[in-house]
Amino acid sequence: MKKYLLALGDLHVGSAYGLVHPKVPRHVGAGEEDVERVKLTKIQRYLWRCYNHMLNSPKLPEKIDVVVVNGDVIQGKRDPWEFRLSLERLDDQRDHAVAILKPLRERCERMYIVMGTRSHSLDIFDVEREIALALNAKYHYVFNIKILGKVFNFVHSRSHAYVYKTTPLSREISYNALMAEFKKVPRADVIVRSHIHSLVSVRIGRKLAVFLPCWQISSEYAATGRASWYGSQPDIGAILFEITEEPMPNGVKFGHIFDYDYPKIRLRVEEI
Repeated sequence: MKKYLLALGDLHVGSAYGLVHPKVPRHVGAGEEDVERVKLTKIQRYLWRCYNHMLNSPKLPEKIDVVVVNGDVIQGKRDPWEFRLSLERLDDQRDHAVAILKPLRERCERMYIVMGTRSHSLDIFDVEREIALALNAKYHYVFNIKILGKVFNFVHSRSHAYVYKTTPLSREISYNALMAEFKKVPRADVIVRSHIHSLVSVRIGRKLAVFLPCWQISSEYAATGRASWYGSQPDIGAILFEITEEPMPNGVKFGHIFDYDYPKIRLRVEEI
């Protein structure tokens, strides 16, 4: 028997640097009837092509057993760079996120949405919870999901590991083994984290830990709010896990890693 789990996160829907649905309108005036379609930037058009490539890829099964969206689904408004929003209203961000994730929801038996960074989602109401309700998905800050005897632990997490990116994953593997021995948490076979927008994996013994890639290009925040510009360049994509009845470590494999190139517009240099 074989099952598939698709893990993605950090969509940052609504950001000028994140995913936006080209066919869903946004509000531009005080009235509910004042709407228009979003004019996508070159970066957003590129991200949209990558996302649709994943949806239409033969590597992605027509029927997926589980889809996990590991936090930061939207950009929100309580953000230092909120002036870089393509969608200023939270209900617009919600509607675009639902439309973007709907094709995956229609192809999976179960969908889980993990609580992301509170500064993105929590405002007047919890937008990520509203998105989960609209998609009939489960919503919580942590999920332990058992598939064919393998336990996956999902938390969005927060980390500033922009230099030694494997260190937090190695630490999580050690902490899980310790806390599981004290019977405080379930023993995990696969630990999945997000937030740093990088594709990183660590395997220690029979345990696997990964940071997921994202769907947002780096912004001014990466240039002015962090010490390392190069260390904060993101990876774009998602991970498809293939789970079998074999014991760990062979029972969980990367069925396919959707890893997309950076848009060429970001590789330009000034010639003098």
